Amino acid sequence: MNRRGGWSTHQGARSPSRGGRGAVLALTDLGKQITIPVRIKAETGLRSRPPEFPGKVDPVPERSRAVIPPANPAFDIRSRYERERAILTVAGDLDRSTAERLKAAARTVWKTEPAGLVLDLSAVPFCDSTGLSALVYVLRGCQAFDIGLALVGMEPRVERILALTRLLPAFDRYPSVAEALDAGGDGQPFGAP
Repeated sequence: MNRRGGWSTHQGARSPSRGGRGAVLALTDLGKQITIPVRIKAETGLRSRPPEFPGKVDPVPERSRAVIPPANPAFDIRSRYERERAILTVAGDLDRSTAERLKAAARTVWKTEPAGLVLDLSAVPFCDSTGLSALVYVLRGCQAFDIGLALVGMEPRVERILALTRLLPAFDRYPSVAEALDAGGDGQPFGAP
């Protein structure tokens, strides 16, 4: 017991009578250690409430909630192969909730080692910054695997976003899938003579 007769502190497995500075180490969701002081009433052996923290403590950090966006049922990606080239037809908004699906589809295509990848965006009415990031990811992956990339049938709104961000010149663009497939012949990169 505490000689002063009041509150004593508890540290780890120490008994209340040993006193000391007293703290319990706890791990947060993010793996950080925090020290929470714990006081034990010496006479009753009951523990008091931990000190109040400023603001509301959220058990699930905001950052971890944003990692897995909800699936968008209106989004669809279909793949097919024609003349040694993969064609990904994308339908729906290319945004935070759908960008990972485009990246996954591109990774699947890269494993088949096609001569080129045609990304048909004619049914994509909207593209946000995460969608732009996914397009750049696909472009860099195609460059790394030496696979030609062509964007086909972009809506004016999507093309304007690419132009404003100065990404438009980085992509080969064609009005239709047939023209993209004809550009350079069989097995040739896009834009090849």
